[in-house]
Amino acid sequence: MTKQELRRKAQKIMKQEFGFAPTQKQIVLLEAMGDGSSILWGVGKKEYSWSDAHINHAGQYIKESFEVRDSDYEW
Repeated sequence: MTKQELRRKAQKIMKQEFGFAPTQKQIVLLEAMGDGSSILWGVGKKEYSWSDAHINHAGQYIKESFEVRDSDYEW
């Protein structure tokens, strides 16, 4: 996925979680898997982490996760 596609996906995830989302310009990508299955991004003084549901190498099902935390940085 391109950076623009990853920002768009982060925006969509935030819209689903909060009912609103920042502009793509406000989203700072920090880390991501190339296929978009895991994304870490920052907005303002918050960091957001999202991971798609998957089966790990041990065959265990890992459900989708979304986390928000305070950041030491201003994105």
